[in-house]
Amino acid sequence: MKTIAVLFGGRSCEHEVSVLTGLLASKLLDTEETRVLPVYVNTENELFDATGKAAKDFCELSARGMRPLTFCKGGFKTRWGKIAVDCALNCCHGGLGEGGGLAALLSWYEIPSASPEMTESALFQDKYLTKLAVRSLGVPTADGFCMTEQTYRRRKLLACNLTESRFGYPVIVKPNRLGSSVGIALAKDGNELADALEAAFHYDDSALIEEYLPDKRDVNCAAYESDRLVLSECEEVLSGAGFLTYGEKYVEERHTVCPAEIGAECERTVRALTSRIYRRLRLRGVVRLDFILSGGKVYFNELNVVPGSLAYYLFSPSLQKAQEMLLSLAERAEVQKREIVVTGILKRPEILRANSCKIR
Repeated sequence: MKTIAVLFGGRSCEHEVSVLTGLLASKLLDTEETRVLPVYVNTENELFDATGKAAKDFCELSARGMRPLTFCKGGFKTRWGKIAVDCALNCCHGGLGEGGGLAALLSWYEIPSASPEMTESALFQDKYLTKLAVRSLGVPTADGFCMTEQTYRRRKLLACNLTESRFGYPVIVKPNRLGSSVGIALAKDGNELADALEAAFHYDDSALIEEYLPDKRDVNCAAYESDRLVLSECEEVLSGAGFLTYGEKYVEERHTVCPAEIGAECERTVRALTSRIYRRLRLRGVVRLDFILSGGKVYFNELNVVPGSLAYYLFSPSLQKAQEMLLSLAERAEVQKREIVVTGILKRPEILRANSCKIR
């Protein structure tokens, strides 16, 4: 019987949502052939065995009654010994959990991952670097620039002048390395821009100032690779604000249309761009890409390497289908690990030692 570690929680404003995603994945992966080790990461980034815990047990973000864990080669260590795992699934939204830190630890401790790796995770956590990467693939994005808090404190007028000369108003202001619409604001003039930047800097030390696309529509498409690249249906998320808010995503009742009624041409474009980004940037696991439709054009908005509920509902509302998807991701992670070892991409320890001696 194989063991799959499901990691969730972490130091992030998306902590609670991550718990729900992790518990859902843990339940789906618990089958006759697979055993699940649910690993809760608290807000201090400490690890605990959350076996037998339900969502209500995390209301106070405590770890009472949970067995502490630490990483070790090929799994996790407790006071009573080692728990070996065959692969791990990352369900941490936001922070270092989604931004490459957890992926790096899994790689360091030689635990095959069914989720995107460190480089891709770190890239897509940074909205400005994401723009640069997808533009290099010929993918359209809304125009924008990054403003660090340090620069803003020294030259506040620069932000207003640059914004007015480049875009005019309104503009969208976002914390540069945060997801789920947290800290995002629509600024209609210089005063609102200053307020929006102050709010963004509360969450991050840099902010993205972006042109506002009028009459926009928010459309999502997810993808994962099994024996082939699987693309989901396109979903339109309806919003009553100038942008999709955190409340509309997670707190209030979601209003969506799936499949999205965006016309055959727009749908083909969204799915083609999803495929291009996934393949060209060598992603793995399940990811969700968010697009904006405005003026008859499709613009890439952002990519989530750990989407809410792992975006299973975009492929099928069936939990059985979701289970099949997660099990296929776990199997692929193990196969990729074996392929790396067989092809010798990972250097043998004796070669590393030999090279180290030569350097000295």
